[in-house]
Amino acid sequence: MSERRLLFLCTGNYYRSRFSEEYFNHFAEINGMPWTAYSAGLSRAIDELRNPGPISVHTLKKLEELKITPRGAERFPVEVNQSMLDSHDHIIAVCDREHRPMAQSYFPDYVDRIEFWDIEDIEYVSPVLALSQLVNRLDESLNKLSQKTFTQTG
Repeated sequence: MSERRLLFLCTGNYYRSRFSEEYFNHFAEINGMPWTAYSAGLSRAIDELRNPGPISVHTLKKLEELKITPRGAERFPVEVNQSMLDSHDHIIAVCDREHRPMAQSYFPDYVDRIEFWDIEDIEYVSPVLALSQLVNRLDESLNKLSQKTFTQTG
């Protein structure tokens, strides 16, 4: 089986997409799935977002609660580019309302390739609720991709 690549997008690649990347990779590896997740931000001003450090404390706290050791906690947020979009088999933006307009503005040719979820940012929903919602969506995706992977190979 060849490795498949999944890209999670959020605004600043600091909180929701980073949690998604870490969570997905942890469980994909445990389940022997040929998928690896990456993450990036859609904002054109990631350096100006003034995030205190490379990754959200809310993300780290939830990962610790779930006993997941983050592999990329030292990596600073990155901005998505066309090459990233081209090199991934599946792309998920975590908030339709927030990210569809950004994707349409910056990458109009890719909007139809992006799956949009409805996980709101910290200004609208508490991190406890948002991360719980992400866990549910991530579990659904892991199950769906696992079935698809094993159906195609088995």
